[in-house]
Amino acid sequence: MALKKLDSVYYIGETPRKKAKQTRSQRFFYGMRSDGEELILCKVDAFDSTDGVLVNEIGDDPAFDFPYFIPGVNFFEGNDINHAERYPSLIYQQYKFDDGNYSYYVDDNGELTLRVNQGIDEGTVVVPDVPINPIQKDYRRFGVYPTFDNNTVSFDNQDIRFDNKEPQ
Repeated sequence: MALKKLDSVYYIGETPRKKAKQTRSQRFFYGMRSDGEELILCKVDAFDSTDGVLVNEIGDDPAFDFPYFIPGVNFFEGNDINHAERYPSLIYQQYKFDDGNYSYYVDDNGELTLRVNQGIDEGTVVVPDVPINPIQKDYRRFGVYPTFDNNTVSFDNQDIRFDNKEPQ
C-alpha cells in the first residue's frame, strides 16, 4: 500500500494538516447530490494535497452561486420544501465536514452502506439477525429501571421541518 503525501511544498505558513489539527471535524469533506435518479457522493481528504472539490459550477450569473461556503460548516439546505434547488450553481445540495474516515457505498443488496475507517473490500460486514417483533421483557417487576446519564437534550436548530410529500 503506497502512502499518500499529505503535505505540499507549495504552502507558505500553515499546511492543511497543521490547520486541521487546530480544529475538529474538518479533515474530510463529504458532499452529496442527486443527478437525475443517481445519488453521487464526494469525499475529499484535506490532508491530501492532490484532493480537491469544486463547490459552485463555473457560470456567468453570480446570483446562482452559493455565497455561504465556509470550511468546517455543514450545509443541508440545498433544496427547498418542494425539492427545487435554491442555488442552481451549487454542485452538492448537502455537505458536511467530519474527522471520521467514512466509506459510503451501495452493497450487493442495493442498500447504502457506511464503513468506518475501512474500505469497501476490507473485511466482511456482519448484519445481526434482529427479529421484526422482538420479545419485550418488563424489567420493572425485577426492580430494574433503566437510567440515563444525560437527562436533558437540547437542539440548536428550531427550524427543522419534515415533509413526506412526493416531489412535484
